[in-house]
Amino acid sequence: MRFLISALVIGIAVSRIATAAAPDPEAAYRIKISPHLSSLAEKAELAIRQVLLTEKKDEDNVPRHYISGDIDGDGQDDLLVVTTFTNGSGNYWGCYFVLILSSAPDRPIIKQFGGKSERAYDSINMNEGGISVDFLYYGGTDALCCPSIKKKGHFILKNSTLVEEGAR
Repeated sequence: MRFLISALVIGIAVSRIATAAAPDPEAAYRIKISPHLSSLAEKAELAIRQVLLTEKKDEDNVPRHYISGDIDGDGQDDLLVVTTFTNGSGNYWGCYFVLILSSAPDRPIIKQFGGKSERAYDSINMNEGGISVDFLYYGGTDALCCPSIKKKGHFILKNSTLVEEGAR
């Protein structure tokens, strides 16, 4: 019995050490970005928290994507955060852009651009021309987890909002 308790205590201690020593997956990202983009990332984080509180949503466990580029043409990189929110039950998810302009960091631009049974995304790029998205749409026989039809989409910055060009 005493051996079993000792093994259990040692197991817990090893588990805590392993947990404490586990690498921070975002540490490398934080080290690589400039102080300018780090400041914009903090603003994006605040905007995401505000959406979670005011719209009673949860953030999905899908990793966020951070994309930098000069979408507004002012010579400074802007930051686009792509994240997924759920309705709390996890049965519905929506894809969102959170755009932080270097020229207006306190006015985040938030736009839902996809979701379950609507469309998902495969890749996203941002430059002065806007945001280009490789979408995945649902075909007639696709399961809700797995859209398969590839189409391109494009969003532009117009009057401080993101507007999708072309029909969905």
